[in-house]
Amino acid sequence: MSAALRDPSLLFEAVANLFANRKIEPETFRVQFYTDDESKNILNTIAEKYHVAGFIDYFGYVSNHTLPTILNESSVLLLLTNQSTDAKSPKGIMTTKVFEYLAVEKPILCVRSDEGCLAETINETQSGIAANTVEQVERFIWEKYAEWKQNGYTHQQTNRQKVWQFSRKEQAAQFIRIFETLIEK
Repeated sequence: MSAALRDPSLLFEAVANLFANRKIEPETFRVQFYTDDESKNILNTIAEKYHVAGFIDYFGYVSNHTLPTILNESSVLLLLTNQSTDAKSPKGIMTTKVFEYLAVEKPILCVRSDEGCLAETINETQSGIAANTVEQVERFIWEKYAEWKQNGYTHQQTNRQKVWQFSRKEQAAQFIRIFETLIEK
């Protein structure tokens, strides 16, 4: 992980503020990362800067067959990105993680918004928020935390028609239509 591409600062600042305002406690609010040791060290250094290391759990990578269970048990799915004003910085990175997240209908918290196709996808599918400010992150976390406390779980009412366009079945159908068009020419 590189903080230049995936910067957790906005998230960590929001968690610090929520804790300072006595809205969350480490006993009931956890941020979990499934990552390698190098990324863990980077994340932990940033977490310590914001005094939120006590809210974070680290796990190693998991197998593909374990992933759906973890996603379904999660309350909020985190996408770390980093919107940069540098013209040479990467924009609109859409990893497979985005599409896996869309499929489980859990709230997605994207920090920081890429101001591009990732944010557009999250907005169009109504799957969560692509946040640009600490206040947006705080509000989203607080709303989802309250939902979890009340119901014991969270759910995101997505636009299923928009989400469907990213399914493997629909993607395969789109490729078939493209190939059929090319064959006809």
